[in-house]
Amino acid sequence: MEISLRTAVIGIIILVGAVLVVAASIVYSNKTNAQMQTQTDKMFQDINSAAGANILSDTPLTFQY
Repeated sequence: MEISLRTAVIGIIILVGAVLVVAASIVYSNKTNAQMQTQTDKMFQDINSAAGANILSDTPLTFQY
C-alpha cells in the first residue's frame, strides 16, 4: 500500500498537535495544583493563627474553656 506524501504530512501534523495538547494540559494541571496547594496552606495558616497554635508543627492545640 502506497502512502502519499500528503497523507504522511497530515498524519504527522495531527500527531504533533495531539502531543502539544497533552503537554499543555499537563502544564495547566500542574499550575492549578500548585495554586490549590498555596490556597490550602494559606487556609491552614489562617486557622492556626485564629486558634493561636500551629497545627502543622509539634505544638498541640489547646482550647481554653
